[in-house]
Amino acid sequence: MVRWKKNKYKWNRLLFDITWNNYSVKWKVIDATDYGCPSARERLIILAACPGHPVPNFPSPYSGPKTTVWDALVRKPRDCDIEPHMLQGCEISKNGNRGVLDKPHQYTITCSGGDGNHHPFEDRGYDVQELALLMDFAPQRKFAPATKTALLRQLGNAVPPTLMHCIYKEMHKSLDEGEVEIAMWLAEACKPEGEETRVRKRRPQDAEADDNQDLVFVAENTKKTKVEIVLDDGNEVVMDNSSNEVIVLD
Repeated sequence: MVRWKKNKYKWNRLLFDITWNNYSVKWKVIDATDYGCPSARERLIILAACPGHPVPNFPSPYSGPKTTVWDALVRKPRDCDIEPHMLQGCEISKNGNRGVLDKPHQYTITCSGGDGNHHPFEDRGYDVQELALLMDFAPQRKFAPATKTALLRQLGNAVPPTLMHCIYKEMHKSLDEGEVEIAMWLAEACKPEGEETRVRKRRPQDAEADDNQDLVFVAENTKKTKVEIVLDDGNEVVMDNSSNEVIVLD
């Protein structure tokens, strides 16, 4: 879309609508093979943030060797352990070049299976399970029983899990940094005059080490004044001088 001149108006209109609503935005065309996916898949990724929040950065590409076709296919379970609907095979495409085992699959997997889907060492096209592995889905990933057409449509429209994991990590990091800034601002706003405030981040002691847990921001000043600030759903500030925690909740 970004690279085609005929879509220039649509692209500019999209950016206008995003920025008109006061969102900051950045975009980039990313190839999934740079992030651990064993098959080529270029996708336009758009990241936006509302006022007061920084736009997340794009993840850095992996520095090690790329995941190959062999790395993907070697994870395939035995046929007897695979559900029958996942063993439905694709017809060899017109551009049915055999896959190269020591490189990523160079063709994008589409809703019809894509080009170059000739199995590397068998005289057949890839089956649905193998295409799912080339899209970097885990071998134990369950797909509901469906026709081959429906399953291929799911894979062709999917975003590789490894790529989304990298993007979500950057989004999570950006949200954490934004909450630290909010905690600093609140602690600074309620501190006694002439005192300095610093904020450190930790998780509740009784919480498991889980990314889904709320973060606790502890604000301390030079006189160890204890202030607790909680942002509830109504964005109201509640202060409790008996505590030394600044808690920023969703």
